[in-house]
Amino acid sequence: MPSIGTILVVVLVVAGIGGFAFGYLVHPATTTVTRVVPQTVALTGYGFSCGPSSQAPYLEGLLQFNLTSTYSTDVVASVAYTGNWTGDTNQLVHPNSTKHVAVTWGPGKMQNIQVTQCPTVGLVIWLVQQDLVPCPNPPCDAGLISGPGGTPTAWGVNIGKSGDQSNWTLTFTSIPSSAATSSVFITIRNAAGAAVTGATNVPFSQIASGGASGYNAMYFSPNTAGSVSTGDVLRLSTVSYPTGYQVSLVSGTSVVYTHALQ
Repeated sequence: MPSIGTILVVVLVVAGIGGFAFGYLVHPATTTVTRVVPQTVALTGYGFSCGPSSQAPYLEGLLQFNLTSTYSTDVVASVAYTGNWTGDTNQLVHPNSTKHVAVTWGPGKMQNIQVTQCPTVGLVIWLVQQDLVPCPNPPCDAGLISGPGGTPTAWGVNIGKSGDQSNWTLTFTSIPSSAATSSVFITIRNAAGAAVTGATNVPFSQIASGGASGYNAMYFSPNTAGSVSTGDVLRLSTVSYPTGYQVSLVSGTSVVYTHALQ
């Protein structure tokens, strides 16, 4: 026959297990709370000027605005013109930052137009594109196009390597219209997204002026002097700009190409 002490121990153990089970069953279920953080691109600071140009009787001026992004990655915001202008401008905006955009207009300006009356121009963001991951099997087309009634602005680019693997070769396979080397700019960012010193907002004219020596390990010899055209090749050192670095090209005021070197 078990002793009184043994019986008490068994009763206490059973009671403890039962209490634990009861507490587990009546304990309120854990609730998962999901917090949605809005990601937007806002357009502010609109300004438009109009006045006489050096080529009378035509007028000229400046359109400017700000783009503020709350996205956690780079985005391309397509800002469409309304009123007397058609088309749009594609702008690369970095994470949680504000970008100031200035577009000159008039004879020989970014917007090369000849008018004798001040135009009416408005702005609206009609498209925001976000790169979720690098292109897994390049080349990929980001599909950067202009607004309704406009013309395509994206450049077709094939990325490869030279025979000795010393340079990336970026061959321009399609350019909607040739652009002056002074109005096409390159920016290269490292794998962490930081702009590379000496390779930020560099005009192709500066790269081309370096000839065979190039500029900061970038090389460009256009088929037509002073112009960037289909068939031209931009070369970038694979040592200075290794796999994973990001290349962005801007023509005028539009982002026409952005891609990782891979």
